[in-house]
Amino acid sequence: RASVYSCTMIRFLLVALLCVCAYAENPGAVVTIDETGLVKAKDFFLPKIISELRKITIPGEKGHDFEFGDIKIDSVGVESVDLILAPPDKLNVKITGLEISIAHTYFKIFKKIIITLHCSGHFWASISGTNIDLVIPFTDVKGKPHIPDITANVHFGNVHIDHKMDHLFCKILDKLASLFVNINKKLEELVKKKVPELLTTTLKKDANKALEKLATVVKIDKWAELDYELTGNPVVSSTALSLLSRGQFLNPNSPKPSKLVPPKMPAPPRRDAVFQMSPYVLNTASQVFTEQGRLDVRNKSLPITTSVFKLLFPKVYKDCPNCPLSVSLGVRKAPLANFKPHDGQLTADEADMELNVVHPGGKLQGLFTLEVNASMALNFSVKAQQGVAFVSATISLKQFTAAEVNSTIGHLPIKSLTALIDKVLTGTLIPYINSFLINIPVPSIPDVKLLNPILSVEQNAVVVASDIKFGVDETYTAEDIPGLKWVNATHGQPVPTNSVVGGEWISKDGKKHDYYICRGAEKKKHEVVPGKAGYYKAIWTCCWADGAYEHCEDIPHYQMLTSTVPLKWVQGTVGQPLPTGAVVGGHFPEKHSSHPYYVCRAHDHKRNQTVPGKLGYYYALWSCCWSNGGAEKCLYVPDYEVLTAPSSYHLGSTSVTGEGSNGKITLL
Repeated sequence: RASVYSCTMIRFLLVALLCVCAYAENPGAVVTIDETGLVKAKDFFLPKIISELRKITIPGEKGHDFEFGDIKIDSVGVESVDLILAPPDKLNVKITGLEISIAHTYFKIFKKIIITLHCSGHFWASISGTNIDLVIPFTDVKGKPHIPDITANVHFGNVHIDHKMDHLFCKILDKLASLFVNINKKLEELVKKKVPELLTTTLKKDANKALEKLATVVKIDKWAELDYELTGNPVVSSTALSLLSRGQFLNPNSPKPSKLVPPKMPAPPRRDAVFQMSPYVLNTASQVFTEQGRLDVRNKSLPITTSVFKLLFPKVYKDCPNCPLSVSLGVRKAPLANFKPHDGQLTADEADMELNVVHPGGKLQGLFTLEVNASMALNFSVKAQQGVAFVSATISLKQFTAAEVNSTIGHLPIKSLTALIDKVLTGTLIPYINSFLINIPVPSIPDVKLLNPILSVEQNAVVVASDIKFGVDETYTAEDIPGLKWVNATHGQPVPTNSVVGGEWISKDGKKHDYYICRGAEKKKHEVVPGKAGYYKAIWTCCWADGAYEHCEDIPHYQMLTSTVPLKWVQGTVGQPLPTGAVVGGHFPEKHSSHPYYVCRAHDHKRNQTVPGKLGYYYALWSCCWSNGGAEKCLYVPDYEVLTAPSSYHLGSTSVTGEGSNGKITLL
């Protein structure tokens, strides 16, 4: 019987396991917030929460032998706030050393014997040594990540009350005891009830508001929308919080689930925030657009004429000499994407390509129709537009096959037409399709900015890994500002039009020469560093400072900063070491985060030069560092200037100033 029972149980477990596997749904897209990103969220929201705590007021009270005014909080401080990820679905917040100072509050004590005696004064108090543990659970409510309730466990510390009487002598001081007992109870209630209530309410409200933005249905255009709603509860690991999204494109006029199955994606890399998109996202987009005919091309003009058929089909040329040609494309089967490490591919089968002669007056004459099966490369990039990040894709032809469907000009020699088909595909159809391919929005939270996002193609996933910054400010990268652009320097154009001048140097013959702003890559350290570009020893070179030394790259292994908008050098000060609108020129890694380098310049008194370089915050100091004579040189606040762009341009203004005759941008 035991043996039969064991076999039955094993069969049951196997069937159950098979059922779970059969119905498990891989996400089409995943948003992962690393513990480093959660710490940044905590650092951003903590001052707001402390500000809210300071608004708590305990109403004044009047008893039979005392009265006191409204008790208000003067200051709030904490020793530390630690986040502890608790798999599978919770985040613990440990607040240690909560301290609250109570402002001076008026009080009066009185005692009626024959007449009423009274004394008045002020008391103040401090609460210290209190610890609060919060438990934040995550769940899925109708496709949205949600925090239902936050529990708080308070370990109350100590209360110390001081007072000062308004008069030197008071005959009823015995009444102070009952007053302070009452106040002590009020303060204990403040810490045990009101503070946790405000903490849990504020956290729940702000966190849910932010989280729901990461799992929503995004309107793409009138033909498509993208469903980022969750497929299940958020997942908490020991290092991150992950939101598993559907990632499916839908026809808004006829939404229906796709029969495609998302593949399993790899574990995300360690950055503040990571977005992973499986080929399922592109493939459902392909389905939606194919079903609506959005990938079809109708009567697109070609840059060739019937002269291409002069030898192969002389009658076509004779009937309409040098008449223009047009092409139409009908996509019968939705193209399918596939991702492998460093390689994105798109397979497009069963597409009908029809070639026509356009006669004078616009009449079309169909020549032939081919079935084309093509393999194309998918090329991805990440872009930012109006504070939202997008994954942009373009296609390029790798190889194709073609077969005759029908012809009005006789049998088609496909091999002889290969060059023509290739030209039509690469020169007209693919560029036209690329022109209207959509940008796929990365789920985002308002007032959270991606810093130095890196895109990679992995097995079954396009991955965008980025650092994040909370809060709206006016520190932005050149890519954020219309008119600013980093351009690859080339032998043909070592100084691109509108290159930004950052300083000057004097040669031995006494002539002045410009230093331009450039940047190069420190590949071993994974850094991008701004520096100076100049013409030395008959070659254009970009040099920057790093690790106490000067590093240089010759043309074409660096980029130049160009601008068609007015820029301004602003002196760094103790109060504002990083001026508003500082332009980011590069980045450097530290632990799991990436930090920006800003573009600065300083005067090298020894060489009598003004030299552009990098501004960064290291060892608790803002430092502007540049390279000269093989070494790194640095100056600190206020002995440097920072390159800034006016905020009006960051907000989208497209007006430009006139260029000088030499094509350089003039700084304010």
